[in-house]
Amino acid sequence: MPSRNHSLTTSSPLHNARLNAISKEHYDNHDHNYDWNHIQSDKIPDIDHGMGEGPPKNHSTFVGPFKGLNVQTLITFVILALLGLFVGLACVLSALHTLKTGHVGLYYKYGALMDDVTQPGIHWKQLFVTEMVKLRLTPETEILNPMVCTTRDGVRNVFRDVQVITSLEEKYVHQLVKRFTSDLKNILVYDRVRESVEKFCANNTIDEVYRTRFLDITNYVNESIVEALQKFAPNGLKLWNVFLPKPDVPPAIAANYRQVKVEWTQQLVAQQKQRTERIRKETENIKAILDAERGKNVEAIRTAQHIEQEEGRSNVTRIRNEVYEETEKLKADVSSYVQASSAKSNEKLLTDNYVKLNVAKMLSNNTKMYFSGGDSVLGASLSKIFGGVVNPN
Repeated sequence: MPSRNHSLTTSSPLHNARLNAISKEHYDNHDHNYDWNHIQSDKIPDIDHGMGEGPPKNHSTFVGPFKGLNVQTLITFVILALLGLFVGLACVLSALHTLKTGHVGLYYKYGALMDDVTQPGIHWKQLFVTEMVKLRLTPETEILNPMVCTTRDGVRNVFRDVQVITSLEEKYVHQLVKRFTSDLKNILVYDRVRESVEKFCANNTIDEVYRTRFLDITNYVNESIVEALQKFAPNGLKLWNVFLPKPDVPPAIAANYRQVKVEWTQQLVAQQKQRTERIRKETENIKAILDAERGKNVEAIRTAQHIEQEEGRSNVTRIRNEVYEETEKLKADVSSYVQASSAKSNEKLLTDNYVKLNVAKMLSNNTKMYFSGGDSVLGASLSKIFGGVVNPN
């Protein structure tokens, strides 16, 4: 294979075509005075005689505004343009910022706090000049880092996951940031929480912190923070609540507390059993008393019923007796009246003739009559009735 820089020969077809083009150009530019040797040596560029190896070196195929540029230069230009476009777009996006509902934005220009306080929405700032700070107005829960404190008796314990809920008032935000910077919650609240917890631990023993006065820690911290806020920032920053979980104590002390808790639980179980047994006995006594009272009440009710029944019977008997007495009295009155009336009637009828007549009727009913003389009762009665002495002879 011939070399890439092989000199042209007169027998090459490509040499002949290129030679004719150069000759015409040289002829037009030099008043037809040309030298074939000069053309062959100076005007003919290197031509690649390799088959299928592409166009000649530094050969440009662009026209119009890009005429005279090769491929490498154009690619470099496009890359630089795209890079500039991306950088510009990134700058624009960095200058735009969004504020969500419940937040406001404050701006520092060249490190100085500006007076602008922006509301929720999309806003624009000067790139590389202005710095934006977001502040949340609505209640926010912050979980503090673990706090290590030492009790009065020298025991170190750790409070973890302490939660603090705070909020800001919009009209005081700029004033608070101007006085305490945008890190105002750390300065006014979170650092004061740590300070209050450490102070409480320093004034109490581990038993008081962990058990007997644990519920007092939250109240103490809340009161301390409120007092500090009233002193440094009475308006604009509100403390809603501080929550402190049980601290982590050394393992040996924790084991002792667990053992105490186990024994205390056992005591509670024993006390509960005693109370249960006492309640059971009291229940049985109450049940017996109630049963006795119930029997007494039942017997009393039965006695009352019996008394009522006897009284009812007595009343019935009395009423019957009264009715009978009244009836008999009425009968007696009637009989007495009848007898009295009959007596009065008999008095009128009781004449000598009537008596004699009735005696005669009575005697006529007897077939036999025996007289013992005039001295007898019957003889005397007949003698008296008939007005004479009856002679038996």
